[in-house]
Amino acid sequence: MTSTEPPSISSTRPEDWSYLAEGGANLVLTYRSQDNSAFNRKVLRLRKRNKAGKSLGGEADTDFHNFIIQPLFPHAVELETAPVEREWLQGVQKMLDEEETRPQERRETSEIDVESQFGILADDLLGGEGFAFEIKPKWGFLPSFLESELSPSTRSTKSTYCRFCMHRYHRSGSLNDHAEGYCPLDLYSGEEARVRKAVDDLFSLWVSSDGEANNFRIFHSGTRATPGDLSPLAASFEAASSLSSLREHILSLLVPALLSSPLLANLCQLQSSLDSLDVDGLASRISTELNIDLSDPSVDLSPLGPQPTVEEWQSFLSTFRQTPTSQLDLRQLVLSYLLSATFKDCSIIVRPSTSSNLGQEEATLKAIDLDPKPIKKLAKWYELDRAIVENWKKMLEGLSEEGRDKLRKCSG
Repeated sequence: MTSTEPPSISSTRPEDWSYLAEGGANLVLTYRSQDNSAFNRKVLRLRKRNKAGKSLGGEADTDFHNFIIQPLFPHAVELETAPVEREWLQGVQKMLDEEETRPQERRETSEIDVESQFGILADDLLGGEGFAFEIKPKWGFLPSFLESELSPSTRSTKSTYCRFCMHRYHRSGSLNDHAEGYCPLDLYSGEEARVRKAVDDLFSLWVSSDGEANNFRIFHSGTRATPGDLSPLAASFEAASSLSSLREHILSLLVPALLSSPLLANLCQLQSSLDSLDVDGLASRISTELNIDLSDPSVDLSPLGPQPTVEEWQSFLSTFRQTPTSQLDLRQLVLSYLLSATFKDCSIIVRPSTSSNLGQEEATLKAIDLDPKPIKKLAKWYELDRAIVENWKKMLEGLSEEGRDKLRKCSG
């Protein structure tokens, strides 16, 4: 949006909005009324809190997105901060409670943070006619580390096996879904056969999770579809009752769209260049320079400094573009890792190309959920990373060399 005065959300009624989706920290509504053209085809992201009243995310701030993310990654969706009022937020929460549109597990643990003063407006990438897909691609690279920075005990494992696949095993304790399970390195590969496999695996994950896995979601005309309810697709897709025909249709839409866009290649480049040391190397630097042991979950991280301001982020980017990693100071390395974590955890919305009487409309790919990551979570991330790798290494010890080779499919 280009107006200097943000539109007033309180000029709308809570019932003018409907539930669309949510993550751990935010809930998203879409505008469904026609009364205010300023909000047509817009979504509103609102902060959540837990049932004890503790906020689950930071206050809405588009400066990080507009001044840091978009200059680095022009595929990011445009955002605008919009003031909200407590009474209006209470009305939205009441409406959501009555409609029971949120997943049960979300309703039991969280609600809208009615103390929040701002929401975030963005274009509704999921609404309108036709298909739209939400993909959370995750980490797109096998790291090639500076050998002096990475622990010898993890170097071989991390440079051989996909982090996402190791994390999946850590969560499930099973290798049953590994051979055929979604691997981000396929999606990022740029090779048609591998991209097709990745999309096919995402669809299988969508089916097996009844549409609840957050790596892949399907929308049609603004309504989310699930394997158990394909009715949102029926109006324009004759074979909606058949999952196999739907799978082939989606492959025919998504694979060309992903291959034709530079978004994934650019995303992967940012993830890897900003994470040049890995959390192992970063932890080693922090230990050497500040005597802080990140393996201690209760460690005091205050010597690392506060959460970066937008001004500090801008200063860092200016330095990062001109300075080799070996010449960055510790604070700059911390900021670099945090920014990489943002790009590793984003989602992309894909609207495939469509034919019309006016000709061919190009596919649209945009990235969302590019929020700053908190510096206070560094120790938690380090401990999780260690647990993931150690669990994977322990599993490998019980396999034959042939069995290990089968797991190296991550390297392409």
